[in-house]
Amino acid sequence: MTHFFGRALAGLVAIVILAGGILALSLYLSGQPLFGMLAGTGLPDQVRQLFRSKESANQQPAQAERQAVPVRIAHIRREAVPVALSFSGRLLARREVEVRARVTGYVSEVTFKEGEIVEKGEVLYRIDPRTFEARLKELQGALQGAKANLAFLQRETERIANLEEKEYAETSRLDELRSQRDQAAARIEELQGRLRQAQLDLEFASVEAPFAGKIGFSDVDEGDLVVQGQTTLTTLVDFHPIEIEFRPNADQLARMKDARARLGHPLRLTVSPDGRDTTVSGEVTALGPAVQNATNTVRVRGEVPNPDQTLVPGQFARVRVQLGTQPSLMAPTAALITQQNKRALYVISADNTVEIVPVEIGQTVGKRVVVQGDLAEGDRVVAGNLQSVRSGRPVRVIAEQGEENGDRRRGGAKGRMN
Repeated sequence: MTHFFGRALAGLVAIVILAGGILALSLYLSGQPLFGMLAGTGLPDQVRQLFRSKESANQQPAQAERQAVPVRIAHIRREAVPVALSFSGRLLARREVEVRARVTGYVSEVTFKEGEIVEKGEVLYRIDPRTFEARLKELQGALQGAKANLAFLQRETERIANLEEKEYAETSRLDELRSQRDQAAARIEELQGRLRQAQLDLEFASVEAPFAGKIGFSDVDEGDLVVQGQTTLTTLVDFHPIEIEFRPNADQLARMKDARARLGHPLRLTVSPDGRDTTVSGEVTALGPAVQNATNTVRVRGEVPNPDQTLVPGQFARVRVQLGTQPSLMAPTAALITQQNKRALYVISADNTVEIVPVEIGQTVGKRVVVQGDLAEGDRVVAGNLQSVRSGRPVRVIAEQGEENGDRRRGGAKGRMN
């Protein structure tokens, strides 16, 4: 009898456990909370703990999907972007001359410091002037004597002419005096010319800078003999402003000419010497007359200021010629992401979810970059906290990145329509 009741009780417990398991399984599959429903059942603690862990794992993804990521945003703007052509060029001096002696003589003084800046008319060398001074005085004396002789002959000619009218003098004597008078006048003109040359020689004994610029090394020293027109004394270079020469091809030249005609003024350019971060602005000054057949290029020159002489002739430099502006869509560089080695943006839709839009990037202007892709002006893009954003996930706008005045706090913004 006892054995019969024991078997009946064991069967009843098995039925209760089976019924509880079926109920718990149905609640779990329906997505209803299980742990609270199982708290009042007679299931063992191990079973309740199993369902509780399953329920927690099921709820975490749903909560994550519903949680919006706080982000800072920016807008796609249509802006006037400078259009430019880039070249490699070479800096050239505007003027460069070899300073030569204009008279023959001995150098008595070198007055400049090599490598310094000199002004136009500044004395660079002095050639011993004593020979030229003596020659000048000699010619001055000869000229005075010639003038006195001419005056005497003029008076004598007039006196003999009066006597000839009264038939007191012979005509031949008068003709002779007139000839001597004319020769004396010619002698004066000759001496005056030689005197002017002597004055110039004395002036040329002081060798002056023909223009302002940077002086080179001296090729002669004090005491050296220099020969007129042959001896090079030094080199003088003017590179303020300095010129830049570069060679566009025929198509680029045509674009430059069109831009110059459209703008109505010389094209602006910027020069950046190789190996330096500095940029100097100037303008295009000359377009070559013909394209060279061998290279299909043409010589073009520009000019940039160089007051501190930091740009040096012979340097290579990067040149950008401005052709005007072109409206383009731009985004902050901080908003760019990389997806599978391609650039993209996180674009916020109207429901504040994020989608990835691949883009091609162009010219960078400041902290913004030209972008091309499935974009429209006014689109919102994620510009901050990008590492927390995922495609399809919702975001919450906490600030808008200002282009000039920094971030602005936002309570929300109208999104992109799909």
